[in-house]
Amino acid sequence: MQIVRQKDEIDRLLYNLHRGLQHYTLKEFNHFLISLINKKNDKNLEINYIFEIVTNRFGITTTGLKRGAGKNFKQAKQISYCLMHFDLGLSIRHISKNIFLNSSSSVQFGVTRLKKAKLTNSDKPFVLAYESLQEKLIYFINQNQK
Repeated sequence: MQIVRQKDEIDRLLYNLHRGLQHYTLKEFNHFLISLINKKNDKNLEINYIFEIVTNRFGITTTGLKRGAGKNFKQAKQISYCLMHFDLGLSIRHISKNIFLNSSSSVQFGVTRLKKAKLTNSDKPFVLAYESLQEKLIYFINQNQK
């Protein structure tokens, strides 16, 4: 009986793969599968909270945060990258490809900016904003673990 159920599951899997590939390119379908697998380590709640606190701090929308250009958007993005990388443990590649849909170098630049920041120069507002939002994120995570 177990073998019959496994065969049925394999048949369903192959059928669904076939249907998926009829509607999506191989690249799109592969990206979807990767996203689905990554949801096992789902941090969407925390990511959405990061978007909320960053957009509130900078007075922008989530769409603006993801797609906007300019100094205000750049700093907001970089702080978001840092929160996701340092505080949620997401890889630079994951942040760029799955969350912001941009280049890895953009995320790497934001992460490096915080690593090399000095509190005596123009990076001070950036670091202080990051630390303020980091406190909120840590509090949020601790509250949701209870």
